[in-house]
Amino acid sequence: MGKTLLLSLISFIVGAVVTAAPFLSIGYFAHLEEAAREQETMGPGITTAFGLLASPVGGIVAVAIALLFVRRKNANVESSR
Repeated sequence: MGKTLLLSLISFIVGAVVTAAPFLSIGYFAHLEEAAREQETMGPGITTAFGLLASPVGGIVAVAIALLFVRRKNANVESSR
């Protein structure tokens, strides 16, 4: 159970970071572009907020996929015995 919990935690963190990273980087670079033109809008903030809202969903999906692979591996090991 300890390995599965650790795998789930690592999977969640990796999935959350991978999901949020594009949103955060796009929001940051859009902010830099708007600041250079001195035209501040809400676009970069909304994009960043979407990234932060989507990150737990990415983490949950990553955990589900990791647990699916663990179960499949355990089923193959038990069937080969």
